[in-house]
Amino acid sequence: VQEFMQRWQVRSLLAVPLVFSGEVIGVIYLDNIEEEHAYSDLDVDVAQTFASLAASAIAQAAMAARNRERAAVNERQRDHLQQLSKIHANLTEAVLQGDDIPTVLRRLVGLIEKTVVLRDRDFNVMAWSAPDDERSHDDLEIPAGLLSASWESSEHVDNAEHPPSAVVEVGSGDEVARRLLAPIRVAGELVGYLDVVEAEQPLDELDSRVAEHAATVLALVILSERRAIALSDQKKDDLLGDLLHETRDASALARRAFLSGFDLSRRHVMMLFAREHGSRTVWLDSAQRDTLIVAAAREIGLPCPGSVIVPEGLVALLGPLPNDTVSFVAETRSAATSVLDQLADPLALRRIATSVVCGSVEQYRDGYRELVETLALVYDLGWTDGVVTSPDLGTLRLLVSDHQRDRSVRYSSELLQPLLDYDYSKSGELLQTLRAFLACNASNRLTAERLGVHDNTIRYRLARIGELCKMDPNRFDNLVDLRFALNVHDLGRDLD
Repeated sequence: VQEFMQRWQVRSLLAVPLVFSGEVIGVIYLDNIEEEHAYSDLDVDVAQTFASLAASAIAQAAMAARNRERAAVNERQRDHLQQLSKIHANLTEAVLQGDDIPTVLRRLVGLIEKTVVLRDRDFNVMAWSAPDDERSHDDLEIPAGLLSASWESSEHVDNAEHPPSAVVEVGSGDEVARRLLAPIRVAGELVGYLDVVEAEQPLDELDSRVAEHAATVLALVILSERRAIALSDQKKDDLLGDLLHETRDASALARRAFLSGFDLSRRHVMMLFAREHGSRTVWLDSAQRDTLIVAAAREIGLPCPGSVIVPEGLVALLGPLPNDTVSFVAETRSAATSVLDQLADPLALRRIATSVVCGSVEQYRDGYRELVETLALVYDLGWTDGVVTSPDLGTLRLLVSDHQRDRSVRYSSELLQPLLDYDYSKSGELLQTLRAFLACNASNRLTAERLGVHDNTIRYRLARIGELCKMDPNRFDNLVDLRFALNVHDLGRDLD
């Protein structure tokens, strides 16, 4: 005050406080640059009266300003709640109408006018939608590792067991991208994230509220789709069980299959995955079963429309088959062997049997019976682990009845033992030649090409086989006997 009076050469100054409700809210000054002690008692009374009126006016103006601000805040909150209510109703409608994930994402884009991305738990892009539908997938892509690191370093994540949505920054300098991430949990399990992309409009609190609600809706949709898939798979598994065990008539099964999207008339094969012989313990849980089915479908290159647990193990249906069925069947053994090599230890998988090609209700039933007979036969013949196909055994299943299996093994041993002894002592290849000769339909030329030798070499070896086995390989009846003995040998344990 003294500095003000000196600068402006004020001679007299009257200061009157502005008091409202007992509180000083300001001061008014009256100054005179000509006279000292220029103010009378009347001047003081007038100034105090003016100060009282001014204080009231100022207080009322401040109150009105606060009321206007409060009204504006209330208006914004009302608009906010109305928006949230609209968004809630829209997203709830999506659940009630059974919208799929892409439809939910499009709804969300229409509500917040920002690009949204659905990511799995490793931050890989699963689906996305944008306001203009013109942004490419590359425009949205941020390396999953960077996004994961940004999320893990977020303050929300550090301070909560199940963190809500959080805005994370990815990159540095001018290349920083801001993303709003909301975790998606199904039955307490983290399955992914909803990623809201900041573009022209900055991310705000409304976006966070909407993203968290949308994440809940997506969790419900994912759970619903999982249950629908599980129910569909269960129906197909039940259908396959009825198909194998003749619990329904053929026409009813065909209708059920058609409604399930499974054409019984198209060619399929069945694979029986067997555990330890005689085991009655629970073999495969749901996750192990899925692992086995996925591995089989991947190695064989065919989808698996259904599978069912049977006393012998697990039967999986694979198909439909390609047009070149002969080539496919030839490749099945190597694919099944690969599955066995991968899962023998982790799943206690011991053997795989493959059926003939099936294309009707009756063929599926017969194919399953043949698979069971095939396993029973190889068990009795001492076969331990490996892969076998029903077509490989041919008539052997019919010829080797329960009370003749021991005799079959002895017959095979007596017939082929001379060849085994010769090959062992002479480092010969007679048994290999016989097997190739049978595989080449008794053609000397084709056998020579397969083994990479001259035709005369094959003739010599066949003559030697005839001498040792006392049979002529060029005679049909003798060839049938040799084929029978060789099948038993390949499956048996007594001719090692």
